[in-house]
Amino acid sequence: MKDYQEYHPHNIYGKTSNSFIRALKRVFIICLFLSGSLSIVVFQICVQLLLPWSKIRLQNGMNQSKKAFIVLLCMILNMVAPSSLNVTFETSQSSKNSSNTKSCFRFKDRAIIIANHQMYADWIYLWLLSFTSNLGGNVFIILKKALKYVPLLGFGMRNFKFIFLSRNWQKDEETLTSSLISMDLNARCKGPLTNYKTCYSKTNESIAAYNLIMFPEGTNLSPKTREKSDAYRQRAHLNHVQLRHLLLPHSKGLKFAVEKLALSLDAIYDVTIGYSPALKTEYVGTKFTLKKIFLMGVYPERVDFHIREFKVDEIPLQDDEVFFNWLLNVWKEKDELLENYYNTGQFKSKGETENRSTVVMKQTIGFQHETLAPRFLSYYGFFAFLIFLFVMKKILELALR
Repeated sequence: MKDYQEYHPHNIYGKTSNSFIRALKRVFIICLFLSGSLSIVVFQICVQLLLPWSKIRLQNGMNQSKKAFIVLLCMILNMVAPSSLNVTFETSQSSKNSSNTKSCFRFKDRAIIIANHQMYADWIYLWLLSFTSNLGGNVFIILKKALKYVPLLGFGMRNFKFIFLSRNWQKDEETLTSSLISMDLNARCKGPLTNYKTCYSKTNESIAAYNLIMFPEGTNLSPKTREKSDAYRQRAHLNHVQLRHLLLPHSKGLKFAVEKLALSLDAIYDVTIGYSPALKTEYVGTKFTLKKIFLMGVYPERVDFHIREFKVDEIPLQDDEVFFNWLLNVWKEKDELLENYYNTGQFKSKGETENRSTVVMKQTIGFQHETLAPRFLSYYGFFAFLIFLFVMKKILELALR
């Protein structure tokens, strides 16, 4: 694959020192995001009005709108923050030798993706990984309940069937159960999106797939959250556990999700995310905020992912404590990966040196992956324009009466 920097532009804010021009560019980016989001929401409303009788076609339309949103974000990031995205993933030697073609990473159709949470943009990059696996319309993210009520975006995310939690288990258990059971039943051809005739069709298989993104740390790493994590570590009598680059993970929600999805789940992916340039003493979430990335052009030059796959039968679900210890060991290994990353600039897995059957493959992707992004988004813009004309016509008719 060609080197990423060969065809990627620099961020648009770095091309001029004129403050007025930079302000105009920020306004342009904000308008592009809002108009694109509005177009997607209008498309969702049209689909709901025109296809209420067909759950499969309705869901397919919502999945298309979900793809459009990540395309919109990637198109903007390609202009303002063109980071290089590098993936290393562990595979077996036999898998590598079984094909003459270069191995490329791809998430399985029904998977849980767990990752360390360093900054608020983490979910965008993980969503892009799913998009390059042809699963951009099948991503589900667990979010704070307050985001459900954000104007415009909240409505769109509810249609995406994202899971909104209030961080109160008594309230969240019912919401989480309903969402997970629906995902599982549809994936096993037993839910409302499936029937005997369409269950095994390629179209329906893509509709019923899911990539559930979860952050077991619960929040992104910062001085404040580190203090809370240390307090949690003391309450849990885990003073012997010292994580240098991570927060202590919480296992209850993840175990609950694995149990509810176990019958359809293909794999659990552990994704370790590293951002460069960043020192091990820095907090990435403070250095690269959403505002700095999208409106100031301050962004990581490189985003690195190291991905490990766990089979469902490898996960100890029989006991809460055993499961927590398993997750804690995963987090300790992740912390060691990040220590090596900050020291050497790359991820180096223990399996790479200790297990000869393990091969670490490398892959580079970029925001240019969807070359038809402008045309793809224009479909939604066309719907928005038609609705705008219709509304203006009705307003004029009422005004002239």
